Amino acid sequence: MKLLGTVMRYSRTGRLIVKGAYAPKGRESVCDPSGNVLGKVERVIGPELQPYVIIKPLQKMVTGRLSGVQLYIKGEVRGKCPRRRERQRR
Repeated sequence: MKLLGTVMRYSRTGRLIVKGAYAPKGRESVCDPSGNVLGKVERVIGPELQPYVIIKPLQKMVTGRLSGVQLYIKGEVRGKCPRRRERQRR
């Protein structure tokens, strides 16, 4: 797991706003320190060095529960897909 950042606030639309340590890729799974998956990265806004990350929760959450909590990107092992030329030659 890689540290994403700290939860700043809970928006009116139900999204979590996190002050990130880096800009993650879209649709990556986000989890709490105990490893429970909370949601997925929806959008990254702000400067690249200090981005804010908008997270779409998988289910409704209690608003005050996550304020100030550090969140992590869940590392997923993905298989390597062969390049297009290699697929065509086979």
